[in-house]
Amino acid sequence: MDSTLTENPQPLAKTAEDQQLTFWPTLAVAEKAFVAAYIKNSYSLRDACGELGITAAAGKKHLQKNDVSKAIAEVQHDLDNIDYLNERWVKAQLMRLYPMAIGDEPVPIVTNTGEEIMACKFYPEVAMKVIEYIAPKTQRSVVDISVTNITKLSDEQLEAIAAKGMGRVVSEQ
Repeated sequence: MDSTLTENPQPLAKTAEDQQLTFWPTLAVAEKAFVAAYIKNSYSLRDACGELGITAAAGKKHLQKNDVSKAIAEVQHDLDNIDYLNERWVKAQLMRLYPMAIGDEPVPIVTNTGEEIMACKFYPEVAMKVIEYIAPKTQRSVVDISVTNITKLSDEQLEAIAAKGMGRVVSEQ
């Protein structure tokens, strides 16, 4: 049995405590290790048992326990409520595609004979769309200050205007 999971299944334990799961705290250490391995291995009994070094029969016994099955259901419910498709994830996926769009990595292309080949091709419209979406959308505005008699402003006042980024002097009348 993998001692790191049985002695201290912390990743799932911390999540369980943070989310106020009701069945997780009632499980024994070995049961917590099984639940963690079972979920981590995409609900594969064979893979979870293999990771823990237990028999499939022992894994089935864990699954037949009411608290274990309820703990798995609770964790699954919380995992289902996670929003993976957020803006950060979308930007990360676009950045993975960007080298293909600018022709740095080969992409599949179908020839006029119907043969599929891999080739580097520049897609300017796609590259620009990625840049427009990924690039920060900040706009810096500049305020023009017209001063009727700039000589009335002291050097300190002019420096304060420039330092604060309040604007620039565009005319002197």
